[in-house]
Amino acid sequence: MIYENEIYYWSADNPGRAEVEFIIQDGADVIPVAAKAGSASRTRSLIRYSVEFKPPKSVLTSMDSDKADIIPLYAFWNLKEWLSEFYKN
Repeated sequence: MIYENEIYYWSADNPGRAEVEFIIQDGADVIPVAAKAGSASRTRSLIRYSVEFKPPKSVLTSMDSDKADIIPLYAFWNLKEWLSEFYKN
C-alpha cells in the first residue's frame, strides 16, 4: 500500500462537469491525482482544482509514458517515489 490514509475524490458543484479521481495526503500536502485511461497531456478538471485550491503538487496519470510530468498508468504503484523525485526541492 502506498498511502495508509484514506483516499478521497473531488467533484465540482455541478457534478459531471469536473472531477478529480483521487485526493491523497502526503505529509502536510494534499495532492490531486487525475487518472485517464487513454492518452492525455492535461485535464481541465485537474487545472480547475489547481486554480481553486492551489495545491503544491498535482499528478496526472495516463497511458502517455513519454512526458516527464505524467506518471504512466503502469507505474502508478510507485506514486510516492515518483512524487519525491519529480518534486525535489
